[in-house]
Amino acid sequence: MRNRTLVWIVTSLVVVAASVVWRRVERTSTTRSVTVFSAKWLGLPIVIPRDAIESERRAAQMLRSTLAKSSGRPESSFPIETEQASGPRRAIFVGATQRAGDFLANGAKAPFDMQVGARVRGESVLIRSERRESIESAASWFLETRLGARWFMPGPLGEIVPRRGALSLAEGTETVRPGFISRHLGLAAREARNGMRAAGSKHASITVITW
Repeated sequence: MRNRTLVWIVTSLVVVAASVVWRRVERTSTTRSVTVFSAKWLGLPIVIPRDAIESERRAAQMLRSTLAKSSGRPESSFPIETEQASGPRRAIFVGATQRAGDFLANGAKAPFDMQVGARVRGESVLIRSERRESIESAASWFLETRLGARWFMPGPLGEIVPRRGALSLAEGTETVRPGFISRHLGLAAREARNGMRAAGSKHASITVITW
């Protein structure tokens, strides 16, 4: 009798466990996502605005080089293209592109226009900042949160880019706003990669940490 009871309990637990696993798989399979790179997909193009400013070009290059290092593929797998009406929709759109629409387009007034974010919609990945010149901070935040990339000091020794076999992003929107303001550190390009930007006048150099 005890053996039968034990078998019944074990069987019930197996059924329940299988049901839980199935439900989890079902929820995952119904979530739409965009694959940035995988064993079967080399990479996505990176699209910048037609009238791209220098910081948007630098942000695109940062994304390109970091994604290439993480995936172990050449940078050519992530070509940088100028936005065109007939251009790809399955791509990473950086900065004030038409594809980004009103996402973070109508932000707060300076110096509080410091929000950055990413939106995955349809086949597109949108990366944008409230202040257009802060797009490098948005790109570095994206790479930090999605890839685990870090920049601690200039040069290869200060850069950490984990290797990944694949990167898929679920549909959704995420934005972040800075928590505090700190003094200028004099680290030039590293400031942008670590989420900082100049926000003071020419007489007072102040840097904003954007997350």
